[in-house]
Amino acid sequence: MKSWGQIVFMIFLLIFCVSCSSVETATNIEVYSTEILEENAEGIFEVVGYKKVNALTVIESSDNHIDTVIKAIEDHYDLDGNYLKTEVLFSLFNKSMVTRVEDDREHIDELNKPTAILIPDEELMDIRIKELTVKEKERVEKHILSLWEGSKGKQ
Repeated sequence: MKSWGQIVFMIFLLIFCVSCSSVETATNIEVYSTEILEENAEGIFEVVGYKKVNALTVIESSDNHIDTVIKAIEDHYDLDGNYLKTEVLFSLFNKSMVTRVEDDREHIDELNKPTAILIPDEELMDIRIKELTVKEKERVEKHILSLWEGSKGKQ
C-alpha cells in the first residue's frame, strides 16, 4: 500500500510541475488621442468625433494561459471639439492553453466630466500616442486606478 501512495504522490507532483511554468507579465501605460469612427448608411466608416484616452494594459502569459486586463478612460468629443461624455472601461480576457476555454468581460461606467489627463485640448485632433516619462506613467496609472477604487466597475 505504501508504494500505491507513493505513485499517487508522484502523479500529483508531476501534474503540479507541469502546470507550473514561468509567468511573464507586461504592463503598458498609454496616453493618446484618436478618431471615433461610425459606419454610415453606405457601409463606409466616417469620422464622427475624437477621443482622449488614458489606458493601462496588463498582460500575463505562460505556456498554460494568457490573461489581459485593460482599464481605460475615454473622453469623447464631437468634430468641433465639444465634450460629449467620458467612458471608464474595464475589459478582461482569459484563455487557458490547456482547456482552450476563453472568458471575456467588459464593463463601462459613464461620467459627465472630462477625466483623461495629459492631453491638452489643442492636441485633441493630433492623432498620436504621447511619449510619457516614468513619472507621467506613474501619474496616469495612479489616476486610472483611483477611478476604480470606489467604482462599481472595480474588478
